[in-house]
Amino acid sequence: MVLLVTFLDKSKLKHIIELQKAHDAFADHCIPNVSIDDPYFLIFCIKSLHRYEQSIESKLSDAWLIRLHDSLMKRLERSKTTDSHTKGKGIISPAIKQVDVTGAYVSVIRGLVNCRVKDATKKSLHILENMNKIATLTKTCPTVHIEIKASAYDLILRSLRNDRTKESAKQSIVLLNLMLDYSQCANDGKIPKPSAQSFELCIQCLAANPDSEWVFDKSKNLINAYENLFKSNQCEPSIAVYNSLIQVYAITFKNTSDILSQTLKIFERMKKLAEVFPVLKPDSDTICNIIFACSIAPNDEASDINPLEIARSMYSQLVDDSIKYEITDRCIYNMMRCTLNHGKNVELENEEKDIEEKIVELFQESCKHGLVSYDILNCFKSAVSTEQYTAIVGRGRLANNWIKNVTSKKALYTDGSMGGAGKNSRRKGKSSTFWKKKK
Repeated sequence: MVLLVTFLDKSKLKHIIELQKAHDAFADHCIPNVSIDDPYFLIFCIKSLHRYEQSIESKLSDAWLIRLHDSLMKRLERSKTTDSHTKGKGIISPAIKQVDVTGAYVSVIRGLVNCRVKDATKKSLHILENMNKIATLTKTCPTVHIEIKASAYDLILRSLRNDRTKESAKQSIVLLNLMLDYSQCANDGKIPKPSAQSFELCIQCLAANPDSEWVFDKSKNLINAYENLFKSNQCEPSIAVYNSLIQVYAITFKNTSDILSQTLKIFERMKKLAEVFPVLKPDSDTICNIIFACSIAPNDEASDINPLEIARSMYSQLVDDSIKYEITDRCIYNMMRCTLNHGKNVELENEEKDIEEKIVELFQESCKHGLVSYDILNCFKSAVSTEQYTAIVGRGRLANNWIKNVTSKKALYTDGSMGGAGKNSRRKGKSSTFWKKKK
């Protein structure tokens, strides 16, 4: 039965359901070596599910996981008091080899989070609680094994980030602090140490809380805890943690005078840490996030920090071939926004080109690198005259080498669309030769 489930096509859900019913029928009729809640069978049934957004698969995952958990708990509890061999319906044979149930539980959590099922966080936390119960009892039962890794906690943190609520931000702090507390004491393996991704996801969760003081306080504690861990070789240093922090600060301190001072402090902190940990050297994402902060910074004439000057200084590093940064469409788009938002309000020394010319220059840069995204195209269209737009971009389909490296939302046509009535979409595998004649 287990082998049949393993090799069945995942799309054939109805066959798996039928096989599961047949398995239960065999167990009801006391067929030798077939138990009603065979863990191996239930594990493969659970792993066969992958579309949790569909009601039927969501219900099946709940039902099968409950059966698996109840069966394991009975077995673990029974091992405390007796080692006797008991046969009968609903009893798992103790002669089976060690079964690792980690994958089944994590598979359900991953499915709930990735498909963004309703109440995914609540359900995932309940599953994690059940995993901890099993981990507590597995010492007395060598035939059951479960290993709770940081990846399980990271999935729940990702779900909390997706919730984007004030409560989810607070709950993420509670969850990470729990991992931190266990990392500082003798750990029995139930709760893992936080990974770099754990900190990254938790920091991203903070953006959902509008209280800037709370965000600043909690992020400061998080980044200090993270640095203590990787400096003591308990965790890997990752630039993604600091890039997320800059982005969160940009969102949290939006339209305030603190936005640039706070993000630049993190930038300088990264450069200092990079002297010891080269992996933390600011990269293109770091610079892109700084330019993003500049683009949404308020126009404060009394401030000593000039958003446009900082953005241009950062952007010049991106396009400098000697530094070899990887430029992205998001970098160019943020620079275009910054130029439009601050170009009219700030007069720079030796300023010779007007805003429109700078926008044209940035658009041509995006064309050169194959980074003409939907946002860049629309930003360019709103910044120049219709005549100039048509003269540069033209009409119809965009050149393939203009859009080949776009990582965000794409546009295939000069009007910003992906196709439509009266347009040749040039689908893969479909010849576009003489397409007008074929209509």
